[in-house]
Amino acid sequence: MRNLISVISVVLIIGSVYGQSDSSLFNSEIDEIVNDVLREYDSKSGQYLNFKKGDNDLAKTVGILEFIFSDDSSKYRYGIINPRINMLLVHNMQDHPEIPFHKWVEEKVDVKTYSDSTKYNIVYEGFGLGSEDLRIYDVETGKCIRWIALWYDNFNTTNEYQNLVSISDEMYK
Repeated sequence: MRNLISVISVVLIIGSVYGQSDSSLFNSEIDEIVNDVLREYDSKSGQYLNFKKGDNDLAKTVGILEFIFSDDSSKYRYGIINPRINMLLVHNMQDHPEIPFHKWVEEKVDVKTYSDSTKYNIVYEGFGLGSEDLRIYDVETGKCIRWIALWYDNFNTTNEYQNLVSISDEMYK
Protein backbone atom coordinates (compact mmCIF):
# COMPACT_ATOMS: atom_id res chain seq x y z
CA MET A 1 0.00 0.00 0.00
CA ARG A 2 2.85 2.38 0.80
CA ASN A 3 4.36 1.72 -2.62
CA LEU A 4 1.08 2.56 -4.32
CA ILE A 5 0.68 5.77 -2.32
CA SER A 6 4.31 6.74 -3.04
CA VAL A 7 3.94 6.17 -6.78
CA ILE A 8 0.67 8.08 -6.97
CA SER A 9 2.22 10.94 -4.98
CA VAL A 10 5.12 11.14 -7.44
CA VAL A 11 2.69 11.06 -10.35
CA LEU A 12 0.73 13.95 -8.85
CA ILE A 13 3.89 16.01 -8.25
CA ILE A 14 5.11 15.42 -11.79
CA GLY A 15 1.64 16.16 -13.05
CA SER A 16 1.40 19.50 -11.29
CA VAL A 17 4.61 20.63 -13.02
CA TYR A 18 3.99 19.05 -16.41
CA GLY A 19 0.26 19.72 -16.48
CA GLN A 20 0.74 23.46 -16.85
CA SER A 21 1.89 23.10 -20.45
CA ASP A 22 -0.70 20.87 -22.16
CA SER A 23 -3.58 19.64 -20.02
CA SER A 24 -5.13 17.21 -22.56
CA LEU A 25 -1.79 15.45 -23.13
CA PHE A 26 -1.15 15.51 -19.39
CA ASN A 27 -4.52 13.93 -18.56
CA SER A 28 -4.10 11.05 -21.01
CA GLU A 29 -0.54 10.35 -19.84
CA ILE A 30 -1.52 10.50 -16.16
CA ASP A 31 -4.45 8.15 -16.83
CA GLU A 32 -2.07 5.69 -18.49
CA ILE A 33 0.48 5.91 -15.65
CA VAL A 34 -2.20 5.43 -12.99
CA ASN A 35 -3.65 2.46 -14.88
CA ASP A 36 -0.18 0.91 -15.17
CA VAL A 37 0.39 1.40 -11.42
CA LEU A 38 -2.94 -0.16 -10.56
CA ARG A 39 -2.31 -3.14 -12.87
CA GLU A 40 1.11 -3.68 -11.29
CA TYR A 41 -0.35 -3.38 -7.81
CA ASP A 42 -3.04 -5.94 -8.68
CA SER A 43 -0.51 -8.35 -10.19
CA LYS A 44 1.50 -8.44 -6.94
CA SER A 45 -1.53 -9.56 -4.94
CA GLY A 46 -1.71 -12.92 -6.72
CA GLN A 47 -5.17 -14.45 -6.83
CA TYR A 48 -6.51 -11.90 -4.36
CA LEU A 49 -7.69 -8.34 -4.92
CA ASN A 50 -6.22 -5.22 -3.31
CA PHE A 51 -9.38 -3.48 -4.46
CA LYS A 52 -12.26 -4.54 -6.64
CA LYS A 53 -14.12 -2.60 -9.23
CA GLY A 54 -17.30 -2.74 -11.25
CA ASP A 55 -19.65 -4.35 -8.72
CA ASN A 56 -22.90 -2.97 -7.40
CA ASP A 57 -22.97 -4.25 -3.81
CA LEU A 58 -23.39 -1.14 -1.63
CA ALA A 59 -27.16 -1.45 -1.24
CA LYS A 60 -26.79 -5.01 0.03
CA THR A 61 -23.63 -4.64 2.14
CA VAL A 62 -24.00 -1.28 3.88
CA GLY A 63 -25.01 -1.73 7.52
CA ILE A 64 -23.74 -5.28 8.00
CA LEU A 65 -20.53 -3.99 9.63
CA GLU A 66 -22.51 -2.65 12.60
CA PHE A 67 -23.27 -6.23 13.71
CA ILE A 68 -20.01 -7.98 12.81
CA PHE A 69 -19.04 -8.42 16.49
CA SER A 70 -22.53 -9.13 17.79
CA ASP A 71 -24.03 -11.48 15.17
CA ASP A 72 -21.62 -14.20 14.10
CA SER A 73 -23.50 -14.86 10.85
CA SER A 74 -23.17 -11.24 9.66
CA LYS A 75 -19.49 -11.66 8.82
CA TYR A 76 -20.37 -14.33 6.24
CA ARG A 77 -23.09 -12.27 4.56
CA TYR A 78 -20.54 -10.28 2.55
CA GLY A 79 -19.25 -13.37 0.74
CA ILE A 80 -22.78 -14.60 0.13
CA ILE A 81 -23.83 -11.25 -1.33
CA ASN A 82 -20.74 -11.05 -3.54
CA PRO A 83 -18.17 -13.88 -3.56
CA ARG A 84 -15.57 -11.45 -4.92
CA ILE A 85 -15.55 -9.74 -1.50
CA ASN A 86 -14.01 -12.92 -0.09
CA MET A 87 -11.06 -12.33 -2.43
CA LEU A 88 -10.39 -8.78 -1.18
CA LEU A 89 -7.23 -8.34 0.87
CA VAL A 90 -7.89 -6.71 4.23
CA HIS A 91 -5.11 -4.19 4.79
CA ASN A 92 -3.84 -2.17 7.71
CA MET A 93 -1.23 0.45 8.49
CA GLN A 94 0.68 -1.44 11.20
CA ASP A 95 2.77 -3.51 8.80
CA HIS A 96 0.81 -6.68 9.47
CA PRO A 97 0.45 -8.89 6.41
CA GLU A 98 -2.66 -8.38 4.34
CA ILE A 99 -5.00 -11.34 4.44
CA PRO A 100 -7.97 -12.29 2.26
CA PHE A 101 -11.36 -11.29 3.60
CA HIS A 102 -12.51 -14.91 4.00
CA LYS A 103 -9.51 -15.64 6.26
CA TRP A 104 -9.92 -12.33 8.09
CA VAL A 105 -13.50 -13.12 9.13
CA GLU A 106 -12.40 -16.53 10.38
CA GLU A 107 -9.24 -15.43 12.21
CA LYS A 108 -9.80 -11.80 13.25
CA VAL A 109 -13.56 -11.38 13.67
CA ASP A 110 -15.05 -13.19 16.66
CA VAL A 111 -18.20 -12.12 18.52
CA LYS A 112 -16.58 -13.09 21.82
CA THR A 113 -13.64 -10.71 21.40
CA TYR A 114 -15.44 -7.51 22.41
CA SER A 115 -18.54 -8.93 24.08
CA ASP A 116 -17.74 -7.48 27.52
CA SER A 117 -19.38 -4.04 27.45
CA THR A 118 -17.65 -3.10 30.71
CA LYS A 119 -14.32 -3.25 28.85
CA TYR A 120 -15.22 -2.27 25.28
CA ASN A 121 -17.48 0.23 23.58
CA ILE A 122 -18.29 -0.54 19.94
CA VAL A 123 -19.36 2.46 17.88
CA TYR A 124 -20.71 2.08 14.35
CA GLU A 125 -20.25 5.37 12.55
CA GLY A 126 -22.38 4.47 9.55
CA PHE A 127 -21.93 5.23 5.91
CA GLY A 128 -20.62 8.61 4.85
CA LEU A 129 -17.93 10.11 2.63
CA GLY A 130 -17.39 6.81 0.89
CA SER A 131 -16.75 4.64 3.93
CA GLU A 132 -18.48 2.72 6.65
CA ASP A 133 -16.67 2.67 9.98
CA LEU A 134 -16.70 0.60 13.14
CA ARG A 135 -14.53 1.78 16.03
CA ILE A 136 -13.82 -0.12 19.22
CA TYR A 137 -12.85 1.84 22.32
CA ASP A 138 -11.26 0.68 25.54
CA VAL A 139 -13.77 1.83 28.20
CA GLU A 140 -11.06 2.30 30.83
CA THR A 141 -8.79 4.56 28.75
CA GLY A 142 -11.31 5.92 26.25
CA LYS A 143 -8.82 5.25 23.44
CA CYS A 144 -9.73 3.70 20.12
CA ILE A 145 -8.12 0.26 19.97
CA ARG A 146 -9.50 -0.90 16.62
CA TRP A 147 -10.91 0.78 13.55
CA ILE A 148 -12.46 -1.24 10.74
CA ALA A 149 -13.40 0.63 7.58
CA LEU A 150 -15.14 -0.51 4.43
CA TRP A 151 -14.36 1.80 1.52
CA TYR A 152 -16.80 2.32 -1.33
CA ASP A 153 -16.40 4.02 -4.68
CA ASN A 154 -18.72 5.45 -7.32
CA PHE A 155 -19.17 3.82 -10.68
CA ASN A 156 -22.38 5.21 -12.09
CA THR A 157 -23.36 8.32 -14.01
CA THR A 158 -25.19 9.88 -11.05
CA ASN A 159 -22.01 9.78 -8.96
CA GLU A 160 -23.47 7.50 -6.30
CA TYR A 161 -21.38 5.10 -4.28
CA GLN A 162 -22.05 1.54 -5.40
CA ASN A 163 -19.02 -0.69 -5.04
CA LEU A 164 -17.22 -2.02 -1.95
CA VAL A 165 -13.62 -1.52 -3.12
CA SER A 166 -11.43 -2.20 -0.08
CA ILE A 167 -11.33 -3.03 3.61
CA SER A 168 -8.96 -1.90 6.34
CA ASP A 169 -8.58 -3.12 9.91
CA GLU A 170 -6.40 -0.91 12.09
CA MET A 171 -5.47 -2.31 15.51
CA TYR A 172 -3.88 0.07 17.98
CA LYS A 173 -1.92 -0.89 21.08
